[in-house]
Amino acid sequence: PANILELPTDLGTFDFYRAFSLFNHGPKLPNGAPSGLLSPRDQVRQHTAEFFRGFAQRIAAQKEGSLDQDPGDVWSNSDPRIRKLMKDLGSAFHRPPWYAPYRVIRFTLEITASLWSQPAGRCRAKLRNWFSPGAEPLYCLHTYLSAVPTNELAETIGDVLDLEKNVQIPRQFLPIFASDDSGSRGILTLFNSPLSDGNGRYLESWIDSLPLKEEDLQDLTYRDLRAEGAVGQVDLVLYVPITRPGIFLTHHPKSVRGEQMTADELLEFQPPPGYYAIGYRGKQLNLQGKMFAAAVGTTRLT
Repeated sequence: PANILELPTDLGTFDFYRAFSLFNHGPKLPNGAPSGLLSPRDQVRQHTAEFFRGFAQRIAAQKEGSLDQDPGDVWSNSDPRIRKLMKDLGSAFHRPPWYAPYRVIRFTLEITASLWSQPAGRCRAKLRNWFSPGAEPLYCLHTYLSAVPTNELAETIGDVLDLEKNVQIPRQFLPIFASDDSGSRGILTLFNSPLSDGNGRYLESWIDSLPLKEEDLQDLTYRDLRAEGAVGQVDLVLYVPITRPGIFLTHHPKSVRGEQMTADELLEFQPPPGYYAIGYRGKQLNLQGKMFAAAVGTTRLT
């Protein structure tokens, strides 16, 4: 809690217009005339400066000693208030105006099944989402990382790139839990300025690393309830150790249909040394709340 900046205010969570007016022009009288009082902006600046001075002092003091836990790893924070906040964010995401639809041009998921070669190792997941804003301003994106509960964020990194300008766009990341009790993890990406219709194409990228068990790799799944219209293309790719031949991806009974990727289609994906790639692809997917998924199958060798 000491590392959370809190600004006292009576503004509602999504009261953007009133917040902009108040912080830029100060409070007004009932007749609309300026009240003559100082704008809250300077008060906020002073409060924020004091917070970060204290924050920097605490970090400096921590670095002088030994730490058993990374102070920046919010997933390992056991404070029930912090965990409730992360869960509430997961629930609030599904309400307007955050829940604005957008166009998904392409999505790829690559998972390295290292648990089949190193049982105690970690599996690496790479997610990429090519998208463009819809008719409504896009304030944020939600990226579903994993249904596997874990208390680690140290190896989760991501960014959003403006493809037309080839620059990273200003944004903030918030780790969230699913609104249910599954422990599923996600990242909420908040854009400093909302993305509007017709102002470009973007690429959201994430790399995650987490421990998986055999039962966690029964399928690969893509679902985006905010996708507007048909999803252009989805590629689900699994990197399998060469010591595990006969693994393949096939149609999931609860999924819309796709096709196994050919050797030529898999050429753009580079498996790590000692692994081979298998994939499942869908094009022009009208999901409408459904998922696109591939089941992991094994050929029995005789």
